[in-house]
Amino acid sequence: MKKYLVLLLALFMVFTLQNGVYADDDDHFVVDGFKIDENGEMWYKSLNEVVSTNDTITAAESGKIFLMSGSSHEEIVMTLPAAAAGLTYTFVSIQLDSQKYEINPNGADRLHYSTAAAGNRLVSVGGIGDSVTVYASDDTVWAVNPNVTFTVKSD
Repeated sequence: MKKYLVLLLALFMVFTLQNGVYADDDDHFVVDGFKIDENGEMWYKSLNEVVSTNDTITAAESGKIFLMSGSSHEEIVMTLPAAAAGLTYTFVSIQLDSQKYEINPNGADRLHYSTAAAGNRLVSVGGIGDSVTVYASDDTVWAVNPNVTFTVKSD
């Protein structure tokens, strides 16, 4: 029986470490932005990345918020990984000038938005606060949820 418990504990440790779970210096249980501290309290932190050049996104980055901050007037091209149900990414423009960004689906994947066909891509209009979230609804389709840019009025 003792052998089975030791084997079970060893397997648990292998799978836990393999998936990015660890205890930090303060004995907090941490998993990619989620942690349980020594008092049993749970904390969640969004994973963000500031992007200023073209990037190919990986499935491991699912859930990440990409803050688009280019310094030129050329579009920043973000290439999505192959669609797989459950993957999700958010893109937000934080640049003050007219920086645009482009979101390209992988291969024959399709964006489910307006009249988009296979091979089409999304291009922002270039305003600060422009944002869009894409969700892989299955293995070939990215559902698109764009957020509008608001106009600020002064009194």
